[in-house]
Amino acid sequence: MRGKPQVLVAAGVVAVLALVVVLLGFGEHSETSSAEPVVICIDSTVSTNGVRASYLPDLAAVARRAAVHQARFYAAACGANATGTVDWPVRKKFSGSYTGDLAREQADHQAEEVIKGDEKHEGLEDLTRTSSKMKGTPLGEMLAVLARQCGQAGGECTIYLFTDGEWADKLVKVSDGVTEVEKGRYIETYARRLGTLAGSQVNFIGVGHGTKMGEVHLAEAKALAAALIQAAGGEMGSWSTRL
Repeated sequence: MRGKPQVLVAAGVVAVLALVVVLLGFGEHSETSSAEPVVICIDSTVSTNGVRASYLPDLAAVARRAAVHQARFYAAACGANATGTVDWPVRKKFSGSYTGDLAREQADHQAEEVIKGDEKHEGLEDLTRTSSKMKGTPLGEMLAVLARQCGQAGGECTIYLFTDGEWADKLVKVSDGVTEVEKGRYIETYARRLGTLAGSQVNFIGVGHGTKMGEVHLAEAKALAAALIQAAGGEMGSWSTRL
């Protein structure tokens, strides 16, 4: 019985400290401080010229989600000239210093800056207006660009490739179909260049929109993308027209 008052006092102290943590918002911030980096490539090739603007609502949704979770955010237009020298014109380390409604307002404001851009910085709207003048849509090169940026951001990213899925380069043309030989050769060529995708989730948004490939070839495109990502140690996420 003698120890009971001390136990009650200790419990009271713990309760007070817990209340202070909640009031200061520490619990909310600790959850978001470890958010995975978000990396986005927007397919800027000719085949998406007519539909690229339709990506914007989902791009904005991804930006707002990243802002809420205070993630590092990178976006670029990736086309047939995709290389390791992409400068990622849209980049932001989302931050927060409030809780509740003020936190949401702050996140919305930061996300809007990323979406609209300003006189000195491009925004997501600008990227949807960027068009590659070169023919072809190189899936492997685009994923390599994403992988390199993810590695520079610390790895284990949430990745989005906004694309119609109508890929074509020297090794494969999805609209003509993909044989097992072509699939194997493609994976052998690119998997080793995608090592920094390990632990990351790759999502494909916009798939099929504006294309005439049909379900069979889109299924082949999905299988190729999934096999390539899996070979690199990543995780295949969404494969859809909308987010």
